[in-house]
Amino acid sequence: MPAYWHGHGASVLLRSTDGVRWRRVSTIHEGEANDETAIAFLPDGRMLATARLEVEADSILGHADASTVLAVAAPPFKRWSHVKSAVT
Repeated sequence: MPAYWHGHGASVLLRSTDGVRWRRVSTIHEGEANDETAIAFLPDGRMLATARLEVEADSILGHADASTVLAVAAPPFKRWSHVKSAVT
């Protein structure tokens, strides 16, 4: 399960066997106004994570510096490769 702390600027991957007790598996991304993180499994078993890097909107369309992080990790999902994509 992904979780994020906007105020701390971090997205993490959590694991639970009972849905009550959770432990951190890895940090997906830190910094840059990290927000709203989601994950999906790729056909080859790797995990894809996306995280919105939110910047205070300066117009109705958002902010020119906002972007999205795309990160991929292979099992056991401890090391993430990142691509930062600008939103246009």
